[in-house]
Amino acid sequence: MPNVGLIAIILGAVFGILAYAVPMKKGARMTWGLLGVALLVLGGLATTLNIPFLSNELGTGGSTKGFAIGDQDTGVSDSTASQSTSGSNQPTLTVGSKSDPVTVTLAALNKYTLNSVGSTATHRYQVDGGQWNTIANGGTFTATPQQKLNVLFMNGSTVQNYYSSLESFNIPFAATFDTSSVGGKLSQNGTITVTYFNTNDVAIASDGTANLTLAAGDTPTIKFKVQGQYQREHPYGAKVVVEYNRTSIDDVKFLSFAGQPVTATDVPSADTATNTGADRKAYLIPVISGSDFKEGTIYIDADDTINGGLESDINTRWYPLNYYVDESDGSKVKGAAASDENNALTSLITVNATIQVQ
Repeated sequence: MPNVGLIAIILGAVFGILAYAVPMKKGARMTWGLLGVALLVLGGLATTLNIPFLSNELGTGGSTKGFAIGDQDTGVSDSTASQSTSGSNQPTLTVGSKSDPVTVTLAALNKYTLNSVGSTATHRYQVDGGQWNTIANGGTFTATPQQKLNVLFMNGSTVQNYYSSLESFNIPFAATFDTSSVGGKLSQNGTITVTYFNTNDVAIASDGTANLTLAAGDTPTIKFKVQGQYQREHPYGAKVVVEYNRTSIDDVKFLSFAGQPVTATDVPSADTATNTGADRKAYLIPVISGSDFKEGTIYIDADDTINGGLESDINTRWYPLNYYVDESDGSKVKGAAASDENNALTSLITVNATIQVQ
């Protein structure tokens, strides 16, 4: 159908012809002539420059909101279209895209090998703040472009061999979307070896051949080493609980790890003391990854009446952190933590190591 600009040109031409072809007073002739010229100029500009409110077709229901992006054929509302699309997981908003359903494949890969985490893995997902659902690794569901997808990969499992990961995505304008193409790279659980050294830098041995010698009132700072496993990782670090007999040891503090200060924290609710009457403290240890050794330091303050032997040994327990689902709080995803709402460990592995004292 003709648009407003074209009609203006036609009317301008008609007014101009009437102004000079039809007998009328001089003032009226000038008025009609000027009106015709104005319509010709306005119509020409509208057609040439494609001014939106003048070039809309008649009868097509053109926008009444000027240049608002939500008025274009994006298939999304104004509020959704105006959201930020920056970030590695954010698709580019293309004016004119359709809101056709998107088939989403919820898949995760090993962070280092990029192999699948396996068909037995289960993930938890939520679309646009709705209900959380579970799905097997590689499973599919349907969503709409620009919906927000929250995923708890591995669903907080403590029996699978991978740590959970909480990630968010925006569903792109595409026929299909695989989460593993932009995220879902998971850390595989591995061993942790902890070695403590005495003041002579000799590794303390469990068979008693090398111990930490403490005299009454001693305050040594000793070192320890932690070694992980090749292409394995504990991505959220760990809580290490230190337990000592308060009648023999006044204080034990983890000072540093991998060149960084160590922060004191609360003892995990799932931790149980080995000895009655012992003191316990906990410290946060950063990420443990790969097979490289990482060193740290510990400060020990011996009591004025210390006695060597088992009662003076210092026990440590290492709990890597993980995400979990709090079923008592509306199934909210929480963490990373060492224990859940039921005082159960979230860790995939627990390491016990003792500083033997004589």
